[in-house]
Amino acid sequence: MDFLFEGWAAIYLPLAAVLVIFLALWWRDRKRHWLVGAAAVASLIGLYFVLDRAVETDSEQIRRKLAEMGAAIGRKDTKAAFAHFSDQFVWEEMGGMKKAQVELLADRLIKSGVLTDVTITDVRPPDKSGKVVFVAKPRGPNIPHELHYRIKAQFVREPDGQWRLRSFTTHNPVNDDPIEVGRLLEQAQQLR
Repeated sequence: MDFLFEGWAAIYLPLAAVLVIFLALWWRDRKRHWLVGAAAVASLIGLYFVLDRAVETDSEQIRRKLAEMGAAIGRKDTKAAFAHFSDQFVWEEMGGMKKAQVELLADRLIKSGVLTDVTITDVRPPDKSGKVVFVAKPRGPNIPHELHYRIKAQFVREPDGQWRLRSFTTHNPVNDDPIEVGRLLEQAQQLR
């Protein structure tokens, strides 16, 4: 029943359309029942808005965590970014690197100035298992502005009820082919 809490436009738009119709009918006829109908629909819109704001769904939590990770990199706060990584995190593309190893690598890239920011965009709604696809745009003084990657990430719900990143793969955004990240990191470290 996530649709009750997601704030989907597919819910707001039909309700808004019905509200406009009721108001137009009231304006035309000046009959009270049209105004009562409009008030009822406006109340439903308000209720839906309150439900959307009151409950953070799994999908909203994953999106929020992705945004927080990107913002933390921009602040050069590696610890804050990696707080959203699971302790079981494994980066298979890099030979099975664990969370601590990846955090050290990211910290080195950030502190050396190679990586100054990561913008997360085009986040597709996660599925029930926590799989999510998004676009990551790394930024740095020598990183081309148009460079971006499609990331296929797996989040996992941990015992504390929080979703955290367990793994991800990096893909070409045009043809979806996997990218050899090791070679990219070697090139990035040479940019210093």
